[in-house]
Amino acid sequence: DTTVLKIAANGMAFGLKEGTATVTAVIEDKVGVGTVTVGPPRVATVTLNYGDGLQLPKYSVIQFFATAHDVTGATITGHTVTWSSSDPTIISIDQNGLATAVGVGVATLTGEIDNVRAMVAVPVLQPLTSSIVLSPTSATMTEGDTVRIVPTALDSHNNPIPYKVCSFLSLDGGTLVTVDASGL
Repeated sequence: DTTVLKIAANGMAFGLKEGTATVTAVIEDKVGVGTVTVGPPRVATVTLNYGDGLQLPKYSVIQFFATAHDVTGATITGHTVTWSSSDPTIISIDQNGLATAVGVGVATLTGEIDNVRAMVAVPVLQPLTSSIVLSPTSATMTEGDTVRIVPTALDSHNNPIPYKVCSFLSLDGGTLVTVDASGL
């Protein structure tokens, strides 16, 4: 089958696609017959759907995909991807490629197919503040009393963001209420 195998004049056989071909050689009046089986293409490289430059805010979830390629660069399907993270306390990734940014720092994610790997280093940043909740939300005081006001910064998923610095302002310019930097 010439669609499965190509044989050069020097006898070098080149697999063209998966299948079986019968090879016949003739020397003088003698004939030799053999069978060559061409297996599925081997994985030469793996690429990921995200590369360098990706940054994630903490608490974000993103789907990774890995694609296997043969030596010609053609896509190979039907192979299982094994996923891993260099630091699951920063980014965890399940075996379906679903990654969750759980800490701040940098983690390298690896997609491996048939012992061929593709990796990307992903920085996880502190998320942006979406809203602030004050506790208590309201207070009744008499002159000379103190009440500690505790602000909590929240991201867009209402997760608390630690270590955010807050500045306090009173709405009347400070004549009725004075709030210091510690919320008192």
